[in-house]
Amino acid sequence: MSTHECPQCGLEHGGIIREQTPAEVRIAEIQKERDIAIARLEYGEAKTLAAIEADTAVVVAELETGSAIAVAEATDAPEAEAEGENQAIIVEGPPAEPVAEPEPTLEPRSEPIPRQERRHTGYWGV
Repeated sequence: MSTHECPQCGLEHGGIIREQTPAEVRIAEIQKERDIAIARLEYGEAKTLAAIEADTAVVVAELETGSAIAVAEATDAPEAEAEGENQAIIVEGPPAEPVAEPEPTLEPRSEPIPRQERRHTGYWGV
């Protein structure tokens, strides 16, 4: 056991002096903290990139389907005529007359709406 001077009372006391941690241990702890911080940053970047890739995939799918529809509309569907399916039937004759619907008015009704009679049962509903 070695003795040391007490900073509070100024007397010498015996006891175990704490050993300093070796430099290699401190370096390993610092590297561990660094590696953990780097892993957290990489995880955040990967998560962000995955979200961006998913959004990009949705936009690409929308653009591809939109362009496919535009191409189909521009070509007037010659494939359907070649296959014989879904062909339009053209009937020649006089045009059909539109069905006349009554136009809505903003005037009030002439007869009032009947009121429903309510039975007053009192305060407690009895």
